[in-house]
Amino acid sequence: MKTLNVYDNLGEETWSQAMKSRYCFTFILLAIFVIGWQPQAAYAIPGGGTFELETGLGNANATDEGADDWQTHCESASPGGPCANNGPDPGATADADAFLFTGIKDDPSPESIFTGGRKDIQLIEDWGHKDGSVPDKSDITNAYATAYNDNGDLIVYFGADRYANVGDTFMGFWFFRDAVQAEPDGSFSGVHMDGDTLVLVNFPQANNAVPEIAVVVWDPSCSKAANNNPQPGQCAAKNLFLIASADLNTGAICGSGGPLQDDVCANTNDTTITSWWPYMSKDGFVNQFPYESFFEGGINLTNLVGNGCFSSFMAETRSSSSFTAALKDFVIDSFETCSIDVTKNCANPQLNNANDMIIYDITGSVINNGFGTVYDIVVTDNPAFDSGSLDYVQCNDLLTPQSPDSLAGGASICYTATTTVTLANNGTSDTVTATANSVDNDPSTQLSDTAGDTCPNLQVSPDLSVDKSCYTDLDIVGGKVVVQVNVSGEICNTGDSLITNAGVEDSEAGVLLSGQTLNAPADPLNPTIAEGACAAYSGTYYPDASLDIDGDPTTVPGEAVFKDTVTAGGTDIFGSAVGPEYDNAQCPLCVDTP
Repeated sequence: MKTLNVYDNLGEETWSQAMKSRYCFTFILLAIFVIGWQPQAAYAIPGGGTFELETGLGNANATDEGADDWQTHCESASPGGPCANNGPDPGATADADAFLFTGIKDDPSPESIFTGGRKDIQLIEDWGHKDGSVPDKSDITNAYATAYNDNGDLIVYFGADRYANVGDTFMGFWFFRDAVQAEPDGSFSGVHMDGDTLVLVNFPQANNAVPEIAVVVWDPSCSKAANNNPQPGQCAAKNLFLIASADLNTGAICGSGGPLQDDVCANTNDTTITSWWPYMSKDGFVNQFPYESFFEGGINLTNLVGNGCFSSFMAETRSSSSFTAALKDFVIDSFETCSIDVTKNCANPQLNNANDMIIYDITGSVINNGFGTVYDIVVTDNPAFDSGSLDYVQCNDLLTPQSPDSLAGGASICYTATTTVTLANNGTSDTVTATANSVDNDPSTQLSDTAGDTCPNLQVSPDLSVDKSCYTDLDIVGGKVVVQVNVSGEICNTGDSLITNAGVEDSEAGVLLSGQTLNAPADPLNPTIAEGACAAYSGTYYPDASLDIDGDPTTVPGEAVFKDTVTAGGTDIFGSAVGPEYDNAQCPLCVDTP
């Protein structure tokens, strides 16, 4: 039985009201039920044993002993590494079931410590950082986190190691919904959002001290702590709302039992253990963690906080176990539990009605390959989609509309559209971009992905034909009677696309229709001939010799024949030559009449 599912749908109701009204009943149940703890289990839940959280105080290690562990993700074959997998990497290795891994993020001294007086209760924009030193016990050497989808539950495992083990350990692990980063100018970018989750892990070393764990979420409605000893369901401090807490006796340590066992726990090492990445302690241990130098834990964020998207991870050290303790060292990294993929296909090139542009069909899908629901899906294209052509449809039925307002984890939405380009962009490269918000109506949480495709060339089969006829007349030129040959005919577009710069040239009469594929210069008035259409041409010439049918000179009028040939050509829509095509005719000087 799960009793801590108090935050199912971020953004669908006011978080603080939902949390406080539902958690009071939950806290009562916590005193009654022990959630599925099996004291003989080798590894603790969260995660059903997928990841090795060793049970029993002090038994933590990083070694792969049959299930995923930090060694598995690091992909290190020997102590000290180096790690072959530096993250972030979906499916960290072939034998790891995680969908996200930060990598082992080192934090060499004196890099990245908080400036003085910074606390978890402050706004992120009020935080500051610098290079400098912190107490050795608070000096983080490496930090790491990984995420699993366990039957719909978001399970996150986290860990860190420190430089020195002399002194109490007070650590915090933030999971931010916004993309929080440490900027070069000493500031932090990003903002706190409802649902930001902080896991506090405390291992004090005083006599009779016991390990403690607490989970708080960011809640601006909290103005201060509810009392000196806040309980789950109460404000723990300004801006922090306590949703779970435990000590050694109630489940802080993995495998120690208690009502939180399925939801959150942590552990450390009480013996020297192997480091599978480069590490050296203050007292000279190389690639080995002395006792209480290595810390790890896990949290079922779905049970405790509810399904949602997280974008950043931070490990921090603190001056004490107080919720308002001063912050010391930190390691921060991207931790996108939500992400999208987009696919695209550019196909079916067609000429548009004007026959001077190409229309392509664009299709594809947007896949939510992360954990939580994403919102406000938008797909854009370069070259741009034709206005009004974009439709979002169901992937199994492209005729059925689907709303792009939200998309659950693992689900897909398909899109169809067209784009029109100029002939000069035949076979264009095309890139589609998909965006979605991990929080509804909040573009600051935007996720994106792109996909490209090379559109196929529009293939055309241009062709033309030409015919000609001729007849003779007598004309008077310079006071003399001369023969005039009259030439006429048509050039026709017999192909599947426009012919431009159509031209006809007669071997005797010269250029009858100007065209740049012939011997005459291009003319801006050259005809354009549409598919199936024809253009007429005509002309005349005066022969300077009288020849018979064999081409021999003759003075017999009835034997005189005037022969010539027309050549026709043009240009297709891409500027390539069409033709030449030929036709000829024989025009006798004398035509028998009935």
